Amino acid sequence: MVAFEIFGWSIYRYGIFYAMAFALGYIVLGWIGKRKIFETMPKVQYFLTEGLEDLILSIALGVIVGGRLGHVLIYGEGYYFEHWRDIFKIWEGGMSFIGGILGVVSSVGILFWIKKLTWKDFLTLFDVILLVVPLGIFLGRFGNFLNQELYGIPVEGLPVWLGQIFRTFHLVHVYPKVDQILRVNTNFLSMIFEGIMIFVAQVLVFVRQIKKKERKVGLLATNF
Repeated sequence: MVAFEIFGWSIYRYGIFYAMAFALGYIVLGWIGKRKIFETMPKVQYFLTEGLEDLILSIALGVIVGGRLGHVLIYGEGYYFEHWRDIFKIWEGGMSFIGGILGVVSSVGILFWIKKLTWKDFLTLFDVILLVVPLGIFLGRFGNFLNQELYGIPVEGLPVWLGQIFRTFHLVHVYPKVDQILRVNTNFLSMIFEGIMIFVAQVLVFVRQIKKKERKVGLLATNF
């Protein structure tokens, strides 16, 4: 869905939310870097300060390339083998969450190899990344909502009491691009449970570790 155009170039809403997610990640990770929480781990601290642009670029490439390839391989059902040029048309939609996660693991893994990080450095860096990933999920799911993707099942197919709960909390929506049926707004549910709640949980664990100086490498990744 096009938000606006600049000099004939179409700017899509989904793309805007991707950009916002990367920008927010840059801000939060930069803030953590300035706090010098990881000054005893020079290579991790480097990627949160001087090397932050490289880290964000690596994450962005991992999300976009991995997310797109995941969609092609998992959901393409052979279509892209006959229309391979369409693989590059990410503006038409089609990104996989699992593919994006695997893409980020791969891209950060390349940094791990290039910069010769230890496994402890790698896992610590990934912990910090997964601290902010829920914010990206929150924005991404809102983009799904605007694009009318990942919609839920019809409310009529649910038990009456459950349907009433969704109606009471305004978690139902009609997706005009799909049909005129009232459906469960799974986009907002994902924003709440995959975005806000996981972010809050990760922050609480992170802050507790910092205060008690009992940082367990890989704990945030495990929680996620």
